[in-house]
Formats: sequence, structure tokens, C-alpha cells
Amino acid sequence: MVEFMISKMMGDFRRFFTSFKKLSLEFLVFKESYPIRMEAISYINLIIQKSSLKGNNYIYDELIKNIKRYHLVSQELMIIKNSIKGPKVYSVFLFISIILSNKNSDLLLIMV
Repeated sequence: MVEFMISKMMGDFRRFFTSFKKLSLEFLVFKESYPIRMEAISYINLIIQKSSLKGNNYIYDELIKNIKRYHLVSQELMIIKNSIKGPKVYSVFLFISIILSNKNSDLLLIMV
């Protein structure tokens, strides 16, 4: 699950195309977003938050291992380099801010 999330979901930049459809107000926040990628970022955030709880951190360890294996941080920084602004860059900033806001040294080391 973690490997799929890092290797496939984080790289999925397919958008909702809603230009010809009538949307409810609740759904407007998702217009022109990357739903699969944002779901992966949400899972990453959840795993990081729950890693501080006592117990088995197998999923957290898998997350760190796969972020390193797939060079996710380097890929994310390339998106910033290639795109100056827009939804892609905003989602990268969200992902990186999640990593930087955590006090766990494992996460900070993958930024190097």
C-alpha cells in the first residue's frame, strides 16, 4: 500500500475536468485539483501524525523507505523547478510543508 502510494499516487496529476458540468458548492473546492495525488498526501500526513504514537511503526518505516527508494523529494523539487506556479507547485509545497513541520529527524534527513 505505501509503495503504491509513493510510486503511483504521488505522480498522478490527472485533474477533475468540470468545465461543462454543474457543480454543487461543496464540490467547488475540488475543481481543477489532483484528487489521487491529494489523497496520497493526506495518507502521508496521517502516517506521519500517527507515527508519534507508541507501538509498531512499520507503516512509518515503509513510508520513509519508499520516499528514499523512489527519490520522491527530488521529483517534487523538479516539479517546482519546471513549473513556477500553479496547482502542481501548490501540491508540492503542501507535501514539503508536511515533512518540514514534523519534528522527526528521519523526515528531515530525506530532505537532504
